[in-house]
Amino acid sequence: MDEYRLRIREKRLVKRMTQMQLAAKVGISRNFLSEIERGKYDIHLSLLCKFSRALNSSPGNLIEYKK
Repeated sequence: MDEYRLRIREKRLVKRMTQMQLAAKVGISRNFLSEIERGKYDIHLSLLCKFSRALNSSPGNLIEYKK
């Protein structure tokens, strides 16, 4: 289930967004986003939805990561 972290980071990089830019759109600190991407914290569905809106994606797309 941790694949969403990889997907968030991947989509952020594809959109050429910095952690600071994405964090501002989602309403969290850059440090917290960094810790999410590194797997230090799990997130609630409400935050996953904020990430999906900020990345123009769907929550399901962020959860279903395929290499």
